[in-house]
Formats: sequence, structure tokens, C-alpha cells
Amino acid sequence: MTARKLAALLCACVAAGSVIAACDSTSNGRPTAEPASTSISYPCGFLRVEDLTALTGATSGQRTADGAICVWQLEGPYGTTDVDFAWFETGTLERERSTDSMLGYAVTDTSVAYHHAITVQQKDNRDACGVDAESDPGVVEWWVEFRNAGPHPDPCAQAHALATKTFDKEP
Repeated sequence: MTARKLAALLCACVAAGSVIAACDSTSNGRPTAEPASTSISYPCGFLRVEDLTALTGATSGQRTADGAICVWQLEGPYGTTDVDFAWFETGTLERERSTDSMLGYAVTDTSVAYHHAITVQQKDNRDACGVDAESDPGVVEWWVEFRNAGPHPDPCAQAHALATKTFDKEP
């Protein structure tokens, strides 16, 4: 598991802790559960396997996990490509920037479909890259990692294209 994926898992656990904490109120001295948000504003970034293969040049793929964090494994002329999407409903771009910087990633300001965003890349791994963009609400993130060390497209351009497509399909 890469440090990036570990950080995403940690953020998901923190978000889950926030949902659990929503049950921490009382009425007449008895605990009550406050309704947590049940809307998934960005279900897997609105993209299907067919969208991912078309945008990345892969020939096939499958989604291996879905929810607030979705994972696909794609196959094609560049070998295996891992693609992750995450939506942090209460996240902020500054929190992502701070976490990524703390983990030693190179962080660059950019924009995606008029949304403030950052490009995130490990300094010693040019085979992987992510784009985090402000959404309404929270932050959406696309991460692309080519598993084969041979020539392949720019993973940052791929992540940016996926983020752009997400905002294009946003209702």
C-alpha cells in the first residue's frame, strides 16, 4: 500500500469518526442519533469503467471498490494502471495540501473546470500522480498510478482529465 493510499484510508477513517461523533447528542438526558448525511454527491466521480478506459487509453478494466473511495484496475498498452477516486465530504483543499506536503509530496496549484485544485506527486515516483479539487461540498481526488516502469502517458494529465470529466458530469 502506497503512502498516498494509506493517507487516503486514514482520512476516510477520520471522516467515519466524524459520522460516529454525530451520535453524541442528547435529548432529555438520553443519547439520540442525529441524521448523518446520506447523500453521495460524487458517486465514484460519476464515471464508469468505459469512461476511464476512454480517458486513459486502457483497453479494459474493472472497479474493485466503490463508495466514498472507489478503486479501478485498468489494463492496456501501458500494462496495469491503478485509478482511485475519493470524495471527502467535509474535506478542504488546504487540509489535503497540508497532508500531502507533510508526506513529502510535491504539491502544485492548478485548476480543474474552474475549481481550485492541486496536483500531487511523489518526488521519487513519476509513475503516479493525483489531482485534488474543491467540490461542493468537500474535495474530490483522482489518483492514477502506472504499475509498469515502461513508457506511459503523464499520470498528472490523466488525473486532471478524470477530475475534469467528473465536473463535466456533475448534475
